[in-house]
Amino acid sequence: MLQGEKGKEMRINAKEWKRKAREASKVGGSSYNNFQRFKKEALLSGDKTLRNEGLSLSISVIELLLPELPDLPSDLHSTNGLAVHLMPILKQAFDMSSPKFMKLLKNLSPDLLIYDIIQPWAPTAASSLGIPRVVFIIRSSSIVLIKSFNEIECKYVDHLSLLTDKKIVRVGPFVADPYCPDTEQNTMIIEWLGTKATGSIVFVSFGSECFLFSADLEEIAS
Repeated sequence: MLQGEKGKEMRINAKEWKRKAREASKVGGSSYNNFQRFKKEALLSGDKTLRNEGLSLSISVIELLLPELPDLPSDLHSTNGLAVHLMPILKQAFDMSSPKFMKLLKNLSPDLLIYDIIQPWAPTAASSLGIPRVVFIIRSSSIVLIKSFNEIECKYVDHLSLLTDKKIVRVGPFVADPYCPDTEQNTMIIEWLGTKATGSIVFVSFGSECFLFSADLEEIAS
């Protein structure tokens, strides 16, 4: 792996893709412009429609804080980086937030509640207050945002658009790469990979929100 002319080509391509990713994420880059334009078009379109009716557009973000549990402090109230064995506890805390959600509905008194399958208690709460409910299903979307950019996956994203019959908006990466203190370790890994024969390494991705213990990795490897 990473040997000879093929390995040299791969390393050159990797550096070029990294450079393009950084350029795309900067202000004025292709991903930045796409994302900003998408937000602007969506908001202006709705605002124009409402203004024609003598109304105005306003979007407010309201926090729904989960209750703290002994095994789940507030800094773990997200699936991002959460260990698998804590997922049921997060689900428990999420379900326990139903009373707070009910209070929010009473205070806001919305004309309509749009919810997804992650909140099975949401329509029940809305129904008890006489608020109409609509379930949100991603398949009904007309636009899909994808964390990619033209310079790397243009033809594949275009093909995905044909397969799904939806407009694909490339918005990634959202932010520039953060400072990585483990650069030396990354270099060691690349050098180690370079000592292996072509086709001898298998890369397996379990997703960005999957946490595996050492025993799990050893069992998979065996």
